[in-house]
Amino acid sequence: MPDNGRENLWKAICFASPSYLPVLLGVDLDWLAEKDERKRARIRDLIARFPSDLMIIDAIKDREPPTVIAGIRRWVDEWGVP
Repeated sequence: MPDNGRENLWKAICFASPSYLPVLLGVDLDWLAEKDERKRARIRDLIARFPSDLMIIDAIKDREPPTVIAGIRRWVDEWGVP
C-alpha cells in the first residue's frame, strides 16, 4: 500500500525512499501579468491534476508594479530583491 502524503513527505525529507517525489504546484493568478482567462483555466486544470502534499500559507508579492527596461519585464519582490 502506498504511503499517505504525510508519510511520503517525511520519507522524502529523510531521504528514506519515498513512494514518489512530493510536489507543490501553485500560482497566484492575480499576480500574473497576463490576464488571459483561457490560460488561467489551463493552469487551474493542471494544478488540479497533481495532489499536493505541501501547503504554503503566504505567497511572495511584488513590492511595486513591474517595469519594462529594454523590452525585459522586471519585478522587485516584497523584500526588495529584483
